[in-house]
Amino acid sequence: MPTAAAPGSDPTQDAEELRQRCAFALRTLDPMLETESVAVAEDAPGCLAAAWPGGAAWFPQSDAAERSLAAQEGLLRHLRGFLSPEIPLPARADAPPAFGRGWYSAEAIEGTPLRPAMITEQNVDRLVADIARFLMELHAFSVERARSLGAPSAVEWRERMQSVSRASLGAARAQMRISEAGRARRWWERTLEADRGWQPALIHGALDAERLLIDPLATGLTAVSGWHNVRIGDPAWDLSAVVEAYGTEFGWRVASAYGELGARADADLFARARRLGLVRRFEALAAAHAAADRAAAAEAVEALRRSRLFAA
Repeated sequence: MPTAAAPGSDPTQDAEELRQRCAFALRTLDPMLETESVAVAEDAPGCLAAAWPGGAAWFPQSDAAERSLAAQEGLLRHLRGFLSPEIPLPARADAPPAFGRGWYSAEAIEGTPLRPAMITEQNVDRLVADIARFLMELHAFSVERARSLGAPSAVEWRERMQSVSRASLGAARAQMRISEAGRARRWWERTLEADRGWQPALIHGALDAERLLIDPLATGLTAVSGWHNVRIGDPAWDLSAVVEAYGTEFGWRVASAYGELGARADADLFARARRLGLVRRFEALAAAHAAADRAAAAEAVEALRRSRLFAA
């Protein structure tokens, strides 16, 4: 993810200034910290994330981001003993405010990001079982408890889908052929109409190949990072992320194991996961178009053209 920069400003200058300001705050935790060892990115709207060898920190830039961080802290504290893999445990920093607001930090969690190339015949069964168990445990967490701790609701999830639809269709009109944009519009109409029958669950919301961490010998899942989008939503979203990150065969094996553990894994779940995989690609198109990133937009368009949406 690119380092955050204010719109209409010099990105290089702003990125360096943000890194220096974050490093200054982090020296209250690590007095010997060097600015060059800090990486800063926009983790979520209105929130800067800083990573350094000792851990991670989050600096809210708005009231909404501050509330979201407080909710994440409460949720992750309760999930820490509920999930099999380790997860970060952010805590409000016992240090002066940064950027005019309180901020949160967490110690680094051990593990290596699981890349598709790391999956072999020797470890695939264990990895499938570990990821399926993690998803089953997460999705089984009490929705009522999650809401009481401040997790965004299923209503907000549906509003988010509506927002992605509007943004991606605007991008499609600008980036695709007229016939393709028309097909995309009709697909979104069907998808939003069908987005009603699922059972809400607490979801991670941002799984990808950077978030699932494995042990040094690549034998099993040890930790899960990147919880900035934890919310109540469609559990098929997390499954679609596994499919997108690791391929259809591995993803469907995880989904099958997820069902064998007692989670609801029927034909409807598989259909929703397929649809949400396309939502991810539309979301990437909208983000690239908004950032005026021609290369990323072209890549997102080609990804959609290779999908089942345009295969017929």
